[in-house]
Amino acid sequence: MRGTTARSSTSTSALAGALTPACRSTDFPRPRRRQGRTALGGLPSTAEFTNSRLTPDDRKLILFLLVCLADDDDALTETYHRLLAVYGDREGHWCATKDVPSLRRRVAKFLGKGAETTPGWNRIVDMIEAVLPPTQREQVLARAAALYSRAHQRDKPTRDYTGPVVPPAWADEPTVTVEMIRAELAESAAVPAFAALTCPAPGASTPVTAPAAGPVSEQPAAARPVSEDPAALWEMLWAVVDGFRQRSEELDRVRAQRDLAREQVQNLQAQNWRLRADNHRASRLAEQLLREQHPTVPPETIRLLLDERLESAVSPRPVKPRTLHG
Repeated sequence: MRGTTARSSTSTSALAGALTPACRSTDFPRPRRRQGRTALGGLPSTAEFTNSRLTPDDRKLILFLLVCLADDDDALTETYHRLLAVYGDREGHWCATKDVPSLRRRVAKFLGKGAETTPGWNRIVDMIEAVLPPTQREQVLARAAALYSRAHQRDKPTRDYTGPVVPPAWADEPTVTVEMIRAELAESAAVPAFAALTCPAPGASTPVTAPAAGPVSEQPAAARPVSEDPAALWEMLWAVVDGFRQRSEELDRVRAQRDLAREQVQNLQAQNWRLRADNHRASRLAEQLLREQHPTVPPETIRLLLDERLESAVSPRPVKPRTLHG
């Protein structure tokens, strides 16, 4: 009989009932995955790295990069695909001739819970430029530059680096968590997508107006040479200027609508990050509480039942019964 079975003395129904108050429907369900299978899985803070040779500054740099590069499932799958799309055919590049599994094994040496060392600065730049949109790269690189410089005890990442070096607010903390990194990104607007922006009131935007069809102005039926008719010259000149002014105003309106749409997207992304952080914090607190209430139940069983209860709160599908000994 397994050790977990021998220790288990609480019924599934009792534990499931205790889980009910912890259900939060926001941002759930997510695809169920095994603990530790993703880049951030089992890595809530810098204290969880398995390599004791990594310094605190090494760990902060690696965790920061993981948070910035991971997708919504806390995985680096999208990062691998983008690296291969950008650099896979570049001869001599560290991503060249690789596929996703081989690239994952290489990246795991400097990004992940079992990282052996920090990535080189050139690799950091490659990953950020391949994964993040242009509007986010400079700010993330600035913080990565500060963390890399601290980890290697220098003023800037390389001799040729001329960009900004901006240490995050948590840079001097002894232990840094994923939540701290995400909160700092949102509060300081290190990444524009995480910036705290004011969402415009519904209906406040002005609809985009399509340019009016047809000619700008009607030409005279029988125009005389300009030299003989100065009035015709002024009429033609005014028509051109007026047409240019109208098109310029329309272009300004379209650009304003574009900027407003971008701002709204950024605001929604910032809200999404905050909700994700709240969900993560609530889930960890619920798991900790249940471990204290049911110390004989294996942690894996608590996590599985917690996921099932959270999913049942937002999904009409019935939760399959799971025994504590299964």
